[in-house]
Amino acid sequence: MTEQRQIDFYHLKDEDLYAPVAMLSEKTVGIGQKMLILSPAQHMDAISEALWTGKRESFLAHGRDDEAGFEHAPVWLSADVEKNPNEAQYVCLTSGLVPPDLTAFQRVFMLFDGTRDTAVAFARSCWKDWSADEGVRCRYFAQDETGNWVKKA
Repeated sequence: MTEQRQIDFYHLKDEDLYAPVAMLSEKTVGIGQKMLILSPAQHMDAISEALWTGKRESFLAHGRDDEAGFEHAPVWLSADVEKNPNEAQYVCLTSGLVPPDLTAFQRVFMLFDGTRDTAVAFARSCWKDWSADEGVRCRYFAQDETGNWVKKA
């Protein structure tokens, strides 16, 4: 039996994607995997800051497109959907950035702003397209009133 690729949708209750990106990256690195974060350039400073300061007792080593060291970085930030410089098996998609070939990744985390109709519509379209593939398992998470993530589907 072929292993299914897992795609998790994270419905953000506001525009703050930085803490969830840091949380997913921390968990990914914690299980010995690498993470590629696809994000527009205007979000990279805030994501980088969240990776540095997300946990008081440690920081999450990472790099980004304008830096060297991708071969050593467990987490890489990029605006280029065509590249996977740190050869990550896990990818975090933000702001509608999607690589042309998702089959290169074992796990996909799609974060979308639930306050923007266009972002919700795009996420729904992706869910419909990706869940139609027998080799893909899609799950949906939303934040509750206290900010905790709850699996909905």
